[in-house]
Amino acid sequence: MAQLHTYEAGSLDLSRRFAVISNAISETFHAPWEAQGLGEIPRPARFNWACADGVSYSLAEMPALRLTNNSLASMRAPTFNVFSADQRFLIKTPGRPNVHMQPDELVIMASDMPCEIICPRDYKTTAFIIDGDIFRTAVPDPLAYLARPLRLKCQLETVLHSTMDAAWNLSRAGLFESAGPHLARALLEVLAALPSPLEDSAGRPRRDGLEIRRCQAKEFIEKNFACPELTVASIAAQLHMSQRYLQLAFKGEGVTPLEYLRKCRLKASSRLLRDPRHSHRSITEICFSCGFNSAPHFSREFRHEYGVSPREYRFAEPFAHSSGSHL
Repeated sequence: MAQLHTYEAGSLDLSRRFAVISNAISETFHAPWEAQGLGEIPRPARFNWACADGVSYSLAEMPALRLTNNSLASMRAPTFNVFSADQRFLIKTPGRPNVHMQPDELVIMASDMPCEIICPRDYKTTAFIIDGDIFRTAVPDPLAYLARPLRLKCQLETVLHSTMDAAWNLSRAGLFESAGPHLARALLEVLAALPSPLEDSAGRPRRDGLEIRRCQAKEFIEKNFACPELTVASIAAQLHMSQRYLQLAFKGEGVTPLEYLRKCRLKASSRLLRDPRHSHRSITEICFSCGFNSAPHFSREFRHEYGVSPREYRFAEPFAHSSGSHL
């Protein structure tokens, strides 16, 4: 059973107290934060947190603070956090307008995003901290959500707050380790179902859900095409969508997920065949390293795509053949 951790920083002298607060926030949110007190008599700080695979939850009671993250690089792999506070607070980020958050509004921040957060009153805050890879798998355009209120329609904000409340109740019951990842995925699915909150910089319309999911699936395929077991079912499962929805997402480009996977594998194999650094590798070895599980099948697919066999392509004069269709 996962333990709910609790720590209170109240009996220390002020300088030591804010050093402890800075360290606790830095550890929780995976970035080098510095906390400075606001006001003459700060309240004690109390931290509660629980951890699971790829996700953690935090509930804290804090004095009025100025929090600063000046680093462009996070202490660990970048994470995203979804949090809210019960008081108004201000977010300052370089190159962006200041954001005035209202009590209980939700906001997303990244661990490697330099910023300053000012809360002039004692406050209570809750947060989900989610590994970057998990966040990006569900939300393909995370930068569009950063440092802006998540003012969602159709009571979806209520759904997200209920998810945060459930995380606290599960943490107190010692169940966050098993249930936390599921709650995080539920929260991310709400975000993934919505259009990006930003319009394109050129003023083009926002991307719809199918386009976002297609880009997400393409990125996943491009990273994992070398896995020979990759199928429509496994791709859909990894991205937490149905196979039918995955097929529908690719329909707008006139290609199926499997055809896109095939093109990724063929393009990778063509690069390796022409790369002098891989001249020592056999064609069969390159075939298997790009996700094909049959050399004859690879040869047929390659000839169909490029008009020549893999061997002919490898030993032809450079640029003698077309590089094939573009992805």
